[in-house]
Order: sequence, then structure tokens, then C-alpha cells
Amino acid sequence: MMTNITYQPVETFFYHDFARELLPVPPSSKRCLICSGRGLGKTELLEHLRQKLEAEESVGKCFFCACRQHPLEEIETLNTLSDPSKKSIEAKPSLLIDNLDYLLDYLWSQYDEETFRNKLRTIQNVLQSFPQEGNIYISTSTPLIQLVGRQFETEEVKKAWKDVWSIPLQQFEVQEVNPWRGVWPARIESFIQQAFGQLTESPTSLEKEWKKATVMVTGGHPTLVGATMKLLNQLLSKFITGKISELSEFEQSLIMVKKGLVEANATDRIVNYLLDKLSHTKLPILLQVLQDLKGFDERIYQELIALTNGNLSPKDLSSRSRTTLLYHGLAHPDEKTGEYVVTGELLRQELMRYSDNRVLSLSSQELDSQSGKVLCQSGLSVQELELSGVLWLIWKTLIHEKDKLWSVSEIAIQTGLKTDTAVRSALQRLGRLLEERNVRVLENVRGKGYRIKGNG
Repeated sequence: MMTNITYQPVETFFYHDFARELLPVPPSSKRCLICSGRGLGKTELLEHLRQKLEAEESVGKCFFCACRQHPLEEIETLNTLSDPSKKSIEAKPSLLIDNLDYLLDYLWSQYDEETFRNKLRTIQNVLQSFPQEGNIYISTSTPLIQLVGRQFETEEVKKAWKDVWSIPLQQFEVQEVNPWRGVWPARIESFIQQAFGQLTESPTSLEKEWKKATVMVTGGHPTLVGATMKLLNQLLSKFITGKISELSEFEQSLIMVKKGLVEANATDRIVNYLLDKLSHTKLPILLQVLQDLKGFDERIYQELIALTNGNLSPKDLSSRSRTTLLYHGLAHPDEKTGEYVVTGELLRQELMRYSDNRVLSLSSQELDSQSGKVLCQSGLSVQELELSGVLWLIWKTLIHEKDKLWSVSEIAIQTGLKTDTAVRSALQRLGRLLEERNVRVLENVRGKGYRIKGNG
């Protein structure tokens, strides 16, 4: 294979059409608040807008604040823009603030109340005094209902917070980023086609299988699609630049077949490869989004779990849940049926682990003969339960032998309870205690007995 051939990595950008909607012609006097959950491509969108604005001769200087990456540097940029004595802004400037909500949360965590209020006033002044002929684009990951409902201990801080957000909320055009607009699988397929199109030889490639596997695993989530294309770029680069020997035999089998016959399990092989790689690199981002959702609205989180395991029909998903789940990229309308589905196989498999409500990890510490502590992880929850008396004795009995079904009579013998009625009453109390902590692991198999479901 020739070694002087280069490979051009394929970049994934979902929002070319959307970006054109956001840029007026000529680009001036635009005020826009861009909203979506984490990882859905707001930063890439703002970076794209910056490049377009800087390429326009009619537009002045472009100020870009990457608040999540450089919060302290960006607050200094805003300080400079708010200082009249330092202003030297040419005509038609542009200001792009990425993740303003993160910047404000960061400032709140770093400064005392008075300093924080002063920082908020600085940002308010920048937004109010920025030249009218200029452009301002601001992005936020926090849902607007949470922004306006943020609570603080003092009215002074609460007012300063509202004064800042009232400007984009009342005076800006609000746009939500939605990567599932249009026929999104076609966009993914075009990325993969561009990548495989650089193969100069004509063996049987697995381009079709990569398209199917990528749509299936990522569900169109921009963070997952971007990471998938990075993996594909790395593999294809070795093939095309003559460094195929650096790939394992398995990695080579992900790109093409040697005998011209695609195996029936080729797609499954790529799916499993992507699930393994993405679970270690990008899944933590989705888990943090899930954790934030759970803290914000437990009911919506439980609806997502029920949707995943088939206990809730997509048609019964509440309107508020649909809006929230789409905002965070956890579920979206199916491109064919319009019914809401969980975003991709990676997320679906992770949610299925939680929907089992099984004990993912379990440890018990006996404090004395009549009491002990139990650490249960179920889904995203880690609960420490302190049990005593008969509840502790029952728990020790049920976990003594993995997956064993204990009859009421056997539990009575192990715990010393005198009657079946007393055993059932204690089991009901234990079940309620676990239910209150959202740890649904006590299983009653009718006619057979009780056990801790999925122990360990």
C-alpha cells in the first residue's frame, strides 16, 4: 500500500443549516440565546459562528468567551469590555459567550456574596452597553426554568442574578439546539461516506455496517457521533497511510474483509467495539446529565427508566418529560414514527442496568448482633441503610445465599420469629424502607418465596 497518501479526518458538525438561520445577512445587530443540554454541540456551533463572523469583512472584532474552559480569563475579558476607559471597540463587533451559566456558577463558588454581585453587575453592564450594531450570542446548558427559578439566601444576590438573565431572556431571540432536526441519520451516513471515500483501493469495506452501527449506538447524540468518527478516523488513517501493521487483526477486521464476503456478524462486531470504547470515554458525560436530571426532577427520571424497560408507552410520556428529555438529549422523536425513543444503544443499555433496580454493589457491616449497615447501589443512587432488630436479621438471611428464594417458614426459622404473620409484617416494613430510598430490590416470587433481586 502506498505510504505517501494522506488521510483527511472527517469533522462532524450538525448545524450548517441552523447556523445560517442564526447569521443575518449582513451579519449585524443579532442578539441570540442558544439553549440545550450538555454535549449537544453548542460550543461547536458558537465556534462555527465565530469563524463565519471573522471571515466577514463588514464585521468588526470578535470576542469569544469559552467559559467552561477558561472561566477566570473570560471574566477578565468581560471586565475589560465593561470598562469605558479601556474600550476601543471598532464598529459592528461580536461577542460570543459559551456556557454563561457555568461561568456564573463558577463565580458563585469562588467569591463572597458582595464580590459575586459585583461580577454579575459587570456582566450586566457588558450586555447592556454593547454596541447596538454588534452581535451577541450566548449559550446555556441550564434549562431556562431553572435559570429564572434559581434561589439564593439574600434578595440582593437574587436580584443581581435576575438582572443579568433578564437581558437575554427578554431582549434576545431564544433558540434551542436540536441535533435531531431533519433526517439526522443521513447526516451521520454522509460523515462515514466521506471517511470511507478516501480508500484508494477497492476491497470490500464495511462502510454500510459502520453507518448502521453508528446510528444504532449513538442515536445521533453529537458527543457520541463525534467520538465515533474520531475512532473511525484513527482506523482509516492507518489503512490509507500505509500503517496497517500498527493495527491489530481485530481492528483491521472492523474496516474491511479480506475474502470479499461480509460476515453476518460484522455489524455486531462494530457495535460491540463502539459500546466498549464509548463507555470508557463519553458515557460519564451522559451519566452526569442523568444525575443532574434526577436531582432536578425525579419523576421525569423515573419516566425515562420506565420508557427504557418498556413499562411506559411512548404515547404516555408526559409533555413536560418529552420537552426535558429532548433538551438534554436523553430521548428524541423517532424519525419514522415520531414516538419518543431513548437516544442510542449505549444509553439504553446503561439505563437498563438502572431499570433492573438490582443491587449493583452490596456490602454489609454488622454493628452488633442485632444491627448493621448496608450499602446499596441501585441505578444512580447509593444508599446507606441502617437496619436493626428483625429487619437486620431478615436482611442477613436473604443475602446469605445468592438468588435463593426463601420461604416464609425458612425465614421464620432463621430469624426466630414465631409466626408467618410476623415474618410477612417484617418483610413489608423492610420493603417500605427500601422503597422510600428508591432501592427496589426485595422481590416476592408468588408461591415460591422472597429474595434480594440481583444480589451483588
